[in-house]
Amino acid sequence: MARKIWPKFKRSGEMEDEPAYRSVLDVGTTWVKTLVVAEQDGEVRVIGRGRAHHRGAFAANGKVADANVLAVACEAALCQAEDMTEETTGRKIVPDTAVIGVPARWLTVASQTFALRRPRPETKIEEGEVERVVSRAGRLAFQDVTTRRTNTATPLVVDASLVSLTVDGHRVTDPVGFRGGELGATVCVAAAPDEALSALRALAEALELEPPRLVAEPQAVARQLGRDGIVLDVGGATTGVFLMRYGRLLAADTMPLGGDGFSQSLAAVFNLTGRQVQALRRAYEEGLLAAEDAVQVQVALNDTIQSWLRAVEGCLARMAGADDLPHQIYLCGGGSRWSDVLDAARAHPWMRRLPFARYPQVQRLDPVQFPHPVNDTGRLWDVEESVALSLACWPTQLDEGPVERALATLRKGVLE
Repeated sequence: MARKIWPKFKRSGEMEDEPAYRSVLDVGTTWVKTLVVAEQDGEVRVIGRGRAHHRGAFAANGKVADANVLAVACEAALCQAEDMTEETTGRKIVPDTAVIGVPARWLTVASQTFALRRPRPETKIEEGEVERVVSRAGRLAFQDVTTRRTNTATPLVVDASLVSLTVDGHRVTDPVGFRGGELGATVCVAAAPDEALSALRALAEALELEPPRLVAEPQAVARQLGRDGIVLDVGGATTGVFLMRYGRLLAADTMPLGGDGFSQSLAAVFNLTGRQVQALRRAYEEGLLAAEDAVQVQVALNDTIQSWLRAVEGCLARMAGADDLPHQIYLCGGGSRWSDVLDAARAHPWMRRLPFARYPQVQRLDPVQFPHPVNDTGRLWDVEESVALSLACWPTQLDEGPVERALATLRKGVLE
């Protein structure tokens, strides 16, 4: 693990009416994004932001290859965010608590629906019935997760979320007190191998943080978006594909191609170094290239982007069920900055092979659209920060009621 090479100054004399401070870490395949947030009376405010590049921290299979490299990058990004708090609050805030995102590439996600036939439809639905049907749907989803995994290690539940509840096939918010012959629930479970979760806990320990709250990144993004849609999180080495229903995650997958693949296609065609590729990309995106040079760049990118779109299409084909796919597609992550990626996604014949009721509308997932958190840093949000901002707004207090009791049991991994 990384040696502590930057001094930290802990808060002291905290007042009872002070906000609750926490750090947020989004550990990408090539960049770490961090936030320092303050929460008070249910309002989350971002008071510090940081980012740092790392190379070689992850192996090709997504596992942590060099924990020291990763810890040093996280420390650098956290220090940037903590330094910024002096500008926003007048003093340096260094939280001990943290939320760390579990990347989609480590997760296996499954959703299952279970319907309970009620012997006496004329009676009112009780809390115990709701708890039982949600628990059963969650157990089925977890069983689905275990069958999908290729290794023998048992996955651990990172989070479980309710997608929908129905009474006689009609979606309801709270079925308690309703009458009906059939009570149904759809639950989404996100699980990851213990090895991956242990690596994140060890990272927090190396950063001198308390045991962190680990949150499945796709579920955080779905909750932040709050509507039906498809999110393509284009990272450096991978792209996460998230399908949302009713503002909750329904399915997620990861494909091993991201923004670095677009850069590598330019490097190969024009025989350029990494820095030269970035310079060429900036000139191309800003319209500074001669027309014939711009065409050459576009041609060099096209094959890789088309391969990426075909892979996305394959992911969505596997996710599609009986219902039509949502017609809103959102791009986020650093790789979504490529204008050619956005243009190609808008022009792609999505309805040729996929069950869309209408042609999809494709746009970048601009964090400005998020109702929360409040930005106190004075700097515009970046499309690369969408996941970190979603993690920042993940609820720290659990709701009460039969649904939450059932989901809490699933999160603890107590599956009968």
